[in-house]
Parts: sequence; structure tokens; C-alpha cells
Amino acid sequence: MIQWTSASGMKRVRSVSLCVSLSALLTGVVACFAFNTSAAGFQFLITIPTFLPNNLTFAFGVDGLSMIFLLLSLFIFPICFLSA
Repeated sequence: MIQWTSASGMKRVRSVSLCVSLSALLTGVVACFAFNTSAAGFQFLITIPTFLPNNLTFAFGVDGLSMIFLLLSLFIFPICFLSA
């Protein structure tokens, strides 16, 4: 359990977390405008190869439904940080 020694340290942590969450929200809104709704399948796809013996890869991307949930969660984070 972390105990803060000063109120200024706690205020600094709150302001940094709010700034980071707002920048993530801004990035999500930009990605939403860049999202092509007429294309089927995943967009913004990132594939990360691994060095496992089976030659597996990790793939990350968003489709239409996950873009909505991504924006919803990015919208909720700053609200949670402001209310805490």
C-alpha cells in the first residue's frame, strides 16, 4: 500500500494521470475519424512476431464494434480520474 507524504505529491499524480488519459482520449478520437466504416475486417492491425518454436504471432486491431467500446472506455477514464 502506497502512502503519500504530501498533498502536493497526490495532486501531481492526479494531474499526470488526467493528462495521460486525456491524451489517450484525443488519440482515440483521431483514430475514430480515421476509421473506414465501409471496409470489412480489422483496421489499424499490428502484428508482432514471437520467437516461439511454433512460429506464433500476436495480432492487435480494431473492428467496428471494438472501436465503439474503445472510445467508451477512453471516455470513462478521465471521468473516473476527475471523480477520485
